Amino acid sequence: MNTRATLEMYAKLRLASDLHCAVTPSPAHSSECQDRITALSEWLDPVSNRSVPSITSITMSHLNRHNGPPMRVGQATQQHRIDDYSAPIMRNPVAAVEKLRKLHDGSPAGERNEELSRWADRLNVALWQCDDLVEEDGWRKFIGADVTNICLDIITRAGFWQRDAILRYALLDSTSTIVQYATRCNDPDTTSVLLSRATALWRSVWENRSRGSFSSLRTQQDIAANSPEEIVRLLSAYGSLYYTHHCKDPPPDTYMPHVGLHAWMVYGDSSPVNVIALSVSCLLTLGHKCTNDLYREVIMSPSGVSAEAAVLRINREFARIKVPGTLITFTSIYMSIVHFPDILPAIGRHSLVREASAAMNRIHHGPGTVQEKTSCFSVVMAFLDSYASSARDQLASASLPPQSVGLRGEDVLDIFANGVGLLAEKGGTGFNDTDALLCVTLSRFMNDWSRFYVERQALEEAQERRPRHERVFRESMRSRARAVWWPSLRGAQNTKYLNGHKNIPQMARLTDTWASFGRALGLDASKEQARHEKATLGRCAWRDCQYHKKAADTVLLSCKGCGEVRYCGRVCQKHDWSKGGHKARCGRRLK
Repeated sequence: MNTRATLEMYAKLRLASDLHCAVTPSPAHSSECQDRITALSEWLDPVSNRSVPSITSITMSHLNRHNGPPMRVGQATQQHRIDDYSAPIMRNPVAAVEKLRKLHDGSPAGERNEELSRWADRLNVALWQCDDLVEEDGWRKFIGADVTNICLDIITRAGFWQRDAILRYALLDSTSTIVQYATRCNDPDTTSVLLSRATALWRSVWENRSRGSFSSLRTQQDIAANSPEEIVRLLSAYGSLYYTHHCKDPPPDTYMPHVGLHAWMVYGDSSPVNVIALSVSCLLTLGHKCTNDLYREVIMSPSGVSAEAAVLRINREFARIKVPGTLITFTSIYMSIVHFPDILPAIGRHSLVREASAAMNRIHHGPGTVQEKTSCFSVVMAFLDSYASSARDQLASASLPPQSVGLRGEDVLDIFANGVGLLAEKGGTGFNDTDALLCVTLSRFMNDWSRFYVERQALEEAQERRPRHERVFRESMRSRARAVWWPSLRGAQNTKYLNGHKNIPQMARLTDTWASFGRALGLDASKEQARHEKATLGRCAWRDCQYHKKAADTVLLSCKGCGEVRYCGRVCQKHDWSKGGHKARCGRRLK
């Protein structure tokens, strides 16, 4: 099996369950209603019967981009305003939907229509109330009046994305509420309408990306609550409905993956996008050609984000990652985009593998299960794999500037050491097929880089002139190996010894390969063991202790289980046992 298949199989281990945890909607409608009516209070006051100003001031008040956030009012007053504002809709849903249809039919495409926007917004608040109260009778009236089709008609009509923000916000939000209703109540008729029009809807969003379909509609309340964009909410709801009904991810011909990818690119730095993971999860199962065609359209088309922007987006995401779930959610993107050839030059220019290696360091030593961390490791391995050959060619070239490589020897060593450490923590006995394949792949990577090091070292010893950046890279490899090679090798050897005949052969071979890798770099296991043991005699083993990196000024206590690590107190020992991974290493010996 090739490297891509190996890594993708591993990435799928936890993807499905993690995605479904990430995309479960929790709209908190009561809170939304209160925030919404607060935003509307600038231009509607049913108590004093103030007149409604122009649609421009309505839009600015709604978006809170002109006069700042509106004043908060009492809970009872807010509820009164909600009820009064939506009363014309709630009294007669059928007539209300019909009025919306007539206003839409009588409004030229792309032209502002204050009455249409106001009525759509009232309808939106009424739908919130029905959903919040789980008012099935009210829902049946709205659905019977064909509210689903009228909302979709307005959104897919030419010129919709150039209309005012109130109308766009109201229609997108109303449709999200309808989709969530159809999913929750398993309404077959509404589901049929929504899914039959899904392609037309999302193609319209996609084809209008340069005409405003991705422009921000977030209010200050949305920002304060860290709520997603309305188009993201709608995509999340649609993705869940599609998966629930078809038991598969939305395919490219629905245009949901197109919109999901673009939304991830343009919104990911400013607002939540985790809820759209289902809309792009098909990328993990599509063929190589299909994914490349999709990325070419999303990234490289005239309206695309560009290869540079895509790599920078991933770079920023890696820089923020501290826990496995953040990376696992969009495994489908990471595991597919690394094989898109158009981004390869940008990976080097922006040191993406370096950032991925740093992220893996944080993940390995942070919270999370070994299974989750190993799933993340497969993603980092995929980025190293995609760029390794290009990096070695650039290192060997004297004509290329050193900064173009975008990879350091220490990055490679950290990736290898983290992989060996995580696989050793898994124990070697509870491995599945993908764990075994990951061992094989990691062993091959080690052999490739070991061969590179030995060959280039031999050329230099033969007094053949080598590029300075290649020599710096090799020195960086060896320097970092002195810090991480022996500790991870010791963990792997302990696992191999403790498991005995139960140890899988792939893990045993990985341990041997890692030992050979260190020897190729000129390291001696016995000397490294003595050096590390001497260095750690006066240091606490808990990584967050102040005495982890410097000698303690008190006598340290040895672990009674293994005798190999020391702690400055009971608190550090408990932390290292539960959070530092010592339970996995030492616990097996105590059984």
